[in-house]
Amino acid sequence: VVDSSTGSADNDEDYGDETFPKDQGGFNQVRIAVLRLQRDLNLLDRKSDMQPQLNKVELFTLAVCAISSPASPLFFSYKVVELLVPATAALAASIGISAEYVGRVAVANGKEVAASALQAAAEAEQLLSKAERIKAVLPLCVGVSATCSAFALLSAEAVPLLVAQTNIPAPVFLLWWPVVAQLVAAISAQATEESNGLALRAIGVGNRRFASSNDVGRTWMSAPEQILDSSKRTQEKWVSFAIGVLPGPTAAIFFPGTLEVKAVVASATAAAQAAYYLTDAEFVLAKA
Repeated sequence: VVDSSTGSADNDEDYGDETFPKDQGGFNQVRIAVLRLQRDLNLLDRKSDMQPQLNKVELFTLAVCAISSPASPLFFSYKVVELLVPATAALAASIGISAEYVGRVAVANGKEVAASALQAAAEAEQLLSKAERIKAVLPLCVGVSATCSAFALLSAEAVPLLVAQTNIPAPVFLLWWPVVAQLVAAISAQATEESNGLALRAIGVGNRRFASSNDVGRTWMSAPEQILDSSKRTQEKWVSFAIGVLPGPTAAIFFPGTLEVKAVVASATAAAQAAYYLTDAEFVLAKA
């Protein structure tokens, strides 16, 4: 829909020379991001063109040299002109050499900053690779826990036949699948904790490398604070393990029904936990 008063389409957003609709899926968002990058680069080019190449002192000095050299024979003797003209030429050359020095230093600084950025990106990618390797076990855990839920549901029907043939107590067959599913859920909790920790470290690599002195001062920690932070992370791992183990049995205890029903509830709860941990790990990695 086009607004006749403004002549622009609804739900459109202007980024530079082109206009893209807002609601056309993820591919359009990528195009908008690329256009924003191009707009920023063009802005940098315009600002660099507006920046004078020479300051006022250099311009004044060069103007004086350019004027005094041809005009000096009119006001000074041959001996003075013989000294003044080479001196002004040397002065003009020194300004050019000084500008070249400043430019080369700026280029070197830019290359060093770019190298530091590449190094930070490589370190972050290394941490992300480790996080991906740890996260690789989560889909397996989801599959195993879901399979245990299905077999727990089937075991309720097959238990009488298995007990009759093996003389093994029925709870052994019924509780086997919830135990395995809950163990897998606990493994998922630990894997998610490790993967998220590595992903957050990868996010912090660039923040630490390119933070200002004020930011570093606010986030700096002393040795005792680092020890306490490490102890806190260890406690969080144990809490995560406990959270991964307790929900299934707790839900089964409070859920009314027979032992067969409680086994199914515990297995299904463990499967839901594993799926949640996989989603959480994917979310944190997506942010990184």
